[in-house]
Amino acid sequence: MKQKRLTTARLNSFKKSSAIIQTGFIAQEVEAAAKKIGYDFNGIHKPQNPTDHYSLSYEKFVVPLVKSVQELSAENDKKDKTITDLNTKIDQMQNQINEILLQLKKVTGSSLVKTTSTETKGL
Repeated sequence: MKQKRLTTARLNSFKKSSAIIQTGFIAQEVEAAAKKIGYDFNGIHKPQNPTDHYSLSYEKFVVPLVKSVQELSAENDKKDKTITDLNTKIDQMQNQINEILLQLKKVTGSSLVKTTSTETKGL
């Protein structure tokens, strides 16, 4: 579930006497986003008559959001492991390069051949 196009809206309360500013999603955008990814989201209240309004049941967002966080966490863990594995391979390859350079230096007797070192832990 990789939906990033929902915007938040700040609306003045429907009652003119209220100075409370409400913050939330635009229900029509939530409906369109859910429809776009084929998700039947039951947290959208659609108008039932001409004077009714769209609204959202925010408690219905909890389960899909928790699921999304779990999925993103799993992806992040996988990427962390990949980075660690690649850094290990880089270190091994650097060690092999240094060994080859040392052997080349011994064979040629040249002091121009220098070994190198790379700190890959910070990459």
